[in-house]
Amino acid sequence: MRTSALFAAFLSFGAVLPAQFTISEVLIDGPGSDDGLEFIEIRGPASTPLTNYYVLIIDGDGSNAGDIDHVIPLGSVSTGANGLLLIRDTTAVLQPPPDPATTVLVYNPTPDIENGTSTFVLGFGNPPSVGADLDADDDGVLDNGIPGFTTVDAVSITDGGNNDRMYARQLGGTEFPYNGEFTPDCLYRIYDETGAPFGWTVADVVAPGPTGPFSFDFAANEVQGGLAEGYGPQGLDPGRINGRITLWTNVYGVDAANGGSQVMVLDAGQANAGLPYLFLGSFAGTRPGIALHPTVTLPLNFDPYLVALTGLINTPLLNPSFGVLDGRGRTACAFTLPPGVLPPDIVIDHAAIVLRPAPFGFTFASTPARVVVQ
Repeated sequence: MRTSALFAAFLSFGAVLPAQFTISEVLIDGPGSDDGLEFIEIRGPASTPLTNYYVLIIDGDGSNAGDIDHVIPLGSVSTGANGLLLIRDTTAVLQPPPDPATTVLVYNPTPDIENGTSTFVLGFGNPPSVGADLDADDDGVLDNGIPGFTTVDAVSITDGGNNDRMYARQLGGTEFPYNGEFTPDCLYRIYDETGAPFGWTVADVVAPGPTGPFSFDFAANEVQGGLAEGYGPQGLDPGRINGRITLWTNVYGVDAANGGSQVMVLDAGQANAGLPYLFLGSFAGTRPGIALHPTVTLPLNFDPYLVALTGLINTPLLNPSFGVLDGRGRTACAFTLPPGVLPPDIVIDHAAIVLRPAPFGFTFASTPARVVVQ
């Protein structure tokens, strides 16, 4: 698959309309009781009013699909000095606490945010009323969009229920299909070095206490989208600027019996634009990795797969594994597993390095991205 086609796949999964404001984090299902834990975080320009903005939550479960569960008005608040607005349902002290520069809006939804299939929408204009049904025949297609309301961001998750519906893609946003392994507790957005949206990640969370800190559940492999233990963000940081990863993926796993593909999108930054890159992989994990330079460590361990990939360039298995980064320092690569090649429960990590041709050296190593053979 050509890089341009891979980017098209990336955009279909992680697209967002150009906007001042974006949804940056959502905690849907906290450990233990949800009450007091749920939150939605908005990111935008610093100290900017959200006049006439609202967050909508659209139910996607069965016969309730399309029903408006919540309408949260934001017109009375502005983003904080750090550009963040944290919408939460109590004043209980979160761990870690929000940045003092964050605006906090206490809005206790009744009932709580559902743990099933939901679409989260940020936009402005005339919102529908709570209880309004935007999909009267529950066929997964909004009957008339959201009349009088302009969507600037949307994201959906599902627990895979029969006849459940997601609506974010129709609104220019992102949908996370059920991966057969876990229903995400949280949504976490990744931004690039300029602060522009790069991709979404999802995970289950665990916490040592009732109000956090909320760590991603790496132990159970219940993470998706490029999160990796020991690299980049390790948990939710409500009311704080999100952590960075540089290798984002569109799916959690591939099917052992039927095969499948995982698209990886590399964001090496403007400083590496036009330089050659190489994708590598390992069945042996990410720690301690391979030191390539005093400041560059490839987060993969030596094994036969990694050695083979250094000599197998742009094969159907990993393609394009070698090439030149675009003008933003980005590229995309697909890992494609043929049917029946590997048994279930195999874990593979991939990462990318950026090369300096003359004098030869390494300028950058990405965070790792994991794929699970299911």
